[in-house]
Amino acid sequence: MLPTHHILDTDWGEPVNTFDRPILEHTMASKSLILDDELLAPYVMARVDFRSTFAHRERLDDSELAERCAKLRIMGSFTPFACLAELTNGDVSKLPYEYVHAVMGALRVQQASVERQGLIHRLLDLGHVEEAREEIDDLMRVAGDIPSGRRLWLLANLDNPGVLTPERIAKVVRLDPISAATRRLVVAALLRQGQPRQALAQLAVLKRMNDFTESDRQIEAALGTQLGEAQP
Repeated sequence: MLPTHHILDTDWGEPVNTFDRPILEHTMASKSLILDDELLAPYVMARVDFRSTFAHRERLDDSELAERCAKLRIMGSFTPFACLAELTNGDVSKLPYEYVHAVMGALRVQQASVERQGLIHRLLDLGHVEEAREEIDDLMRVAGDIPSGRRLWLLANLDNPGVLTPERIAKVVRLDPISAATRRLVVAALLRQGQPRQALAQLAVLKRMNDFTESDRQIEAALGTQLGEAQP
């Protein structure tokens, strides 16, 4: 992945390093710790070309680059943001399935890590619902019945009304009653179940929590019209 140009061609603008003035160590440390929106600054300093390889003259395609980024993540135990930025044209929320699937297995030992939950969200976005449900089941098996896991479960089953029983929906609320995100998911679940009055009641809770968005107002107004009830 080393660039074709030289790694040492940077003009640091620092004094010459000598025994009586050992400036080099300080300079290297201070430069390498400057993040500037990039959590892997050494890659940026070295100007690594993630699509290059010594093995072949051709540059890596997106699938091969996804595999490389995944290997860096798994073996390095950190997220290679510079590699992901190259892979997603700067929008790391649009991770391809190849990367998500490869990293998922490695993250199973990390139980309820934020990164793992984010990748499950991405699986859902990509339409891999069954795989996401399996990951959620494993997440709750190793981490317990945590609120974030239950929210993921609810999100993954919004279009699966057979499992969205009132008891299960109520359990999600009980685990995290003051979470606006949980309440909005419950509203979505209740609407899919054809329970507009209960959904309206959840929106009323959001209003009392002072976390009421324009989207919430629109849903409230539509439900009020549907039920023939004027909303304050």
